[in-house]
Amino acid sequence: MLDAKKVILTLADNTTNTITDSSRLSTEEDYSAAIYSKEDLIINGNGTLNVNAGYRNGIKSTDDCIIVSGTLNITSTEDGIIGKDLCGIVAGDININAGSDGVKSTYDTDTTKGNVIIEGGNITIKASNDGIQAENILVINDGTINIKTNNGAADTTQTHIDNMDMGRGGFGFNNNKTTTTTDDTSESRKGIKAGNMLIINDGDITIDSDDDSVHCNSVIYIYGGTINAATGDDGVHADDLLTVNGGTINITQCYEGLEADDIVINDGDISVVSSDDGINSSDGSITINGGNLLINASGDGLDANGSIIINGGYIVVLGPTSDGDTAIDYDDSCTINGGTVMAFGSSGMLEIPKGASNGACIVTAFTSVSGGSKYTLSDSNGNEILSYTPSKAYAAAIVYSDKITTGNTYNITAGSTTLSIEVTSDVTSNVSSGFGGAGGMNKPGNGGSGMPNNGSSDNGMGNGNSNGSMPDMLGNGAPDMNGNSSGDMPSMGGNSSNNGGNMPNMNNGSSNGSAPQMNNRM
Repeated sequence: MLDAKKVILTLADNTTNTITDSSRLSTEEDYSAAIYSKEDLIINGNGTLNVNAGYRNGIKSTDDCIIVSGTLNITSTEDGIIGKDLCGIVAGDININAGSDGVKSTYDTDTTKGNVIIEGGNITIKASNDGIQAENILVINDGTINIKTNNGAADTTQTHIDNMDMGRGGFGFNNNKTTTTTDDTSESRKGIKAGNMLIINDGDITIDSDDDSVHCNSVIYIYGGTINAATGDDGVHADDLLTVNGGTINITQCYEGLEADDIVINDGDISVVSSDDGINSSDGSITINGGNLLINASGDGLDANGSIIINGGYIVVLGPTSDGDTAIDYDDSCTINGGTVMAFGSSGMLEIPKGASNGACIVTAFTSVSGGSKYTLSDSNGNEILSYTPSKAYAAAIVYSDKITTGNTYNITAGSTTLSIEVTSDVTSNVSSGFGGAGGMNKPGNGGSGMPNNGSSDNGMGNGNSNGSMPDMLGNGAPDMNGNSSGDMPSMGGNSSNNGGNMPNMNNGSSNGSAPQMNNRM
């Protein structure tokens, strides 16, 4: 459709409609998709549409493309669905097998365009390149989404290698790491990708990708939903900032689990199995204010090129068995001000937290204990304070609880090893100064308090609740999810007439901003 104000394609009930676009030679953009529109394209109805795009793309609008309902089965040589200004999915059953990207919005010269918004639906994508890609902002409010890119995580193998020298902390190790891969990474094969901002409010998302599963070139906010991911690279990657305020993140295979310059975890259930670092702040800090974290890492468990600040949450780290990495790794400082921490790993590169408050931290090293051997910390009366059974061997443990207090003696059992340790300061250790380079007796700076979970759990998950608040990232406060944001973030719900920003309104179309509004286009 080349000349219309708006195009509405209605799939009549109980009908099956098929469009086949044969392979051919053409250089004209007007023929680049089996269904092509230069104006807004809306697809609704309860029928079925089969699109066989033998030439290039399945469905494309150079304006907005919105799927309201219906069943769409798309097989395309290149991209499945393209909405240049906006690609929106309200509901429906959508199945895409794409030779390039699955769903995408491509406008890259206007920051109010190039957005993908998913309100719901059942979406299954098999794509040779990216599953869902937004040039600007990608928002997922709900829906069941299943994505596989290229041949999935199994198609990519990255190997963690430690270089041992006299560089780090004077002990004889540094954290230079190299990786190898069996796959050609010159093409982007990510599960979900955004250029400037990625927001997940809800939904059930499953991703099997050979590149990052969830990726943004700038910032990611996760408020809810469930993400199950297996990837040959990072589970969730933001170039600048990653903030997790809730939801469930389960990464069963990855190189690194969560990665960004700065990472803030306020709440949520996070489980990571990684061949390298579990959570990695590549050029900033890791701040944990709450949530339940279980990190199983072959490299560093928590790794910050700046500082690590733990104010709350229930955190279990199953760190490396090799002496070239450690359960908690930092460059500047590590302070624990609340929550519950149990971090197990090797002792060769052990780093001791700089300080603790609202409780105390105990660091112990011992002869390696085999996997499946329970660690228990109890007070002098035999009352259990913390316990966990790591699944792999460990030679050091870092534990923190508000029930550990200075001036008291505690008993530790690790397999067949038993010892007693008197807590004489906020961080007490039986480790000689030759370990690491972090010291361990320094007093902490000021830190916020958290709500620790003091129960034991075989799966590493507790009920850590956070009193932490989301930091101001853009100078105007965190996004208001009820549509009352005065900043530059998108309003996600409710009546949004108070949204003074210029980002897209995702629901009621009453924004004062200039960005596209999905529902008022239908």
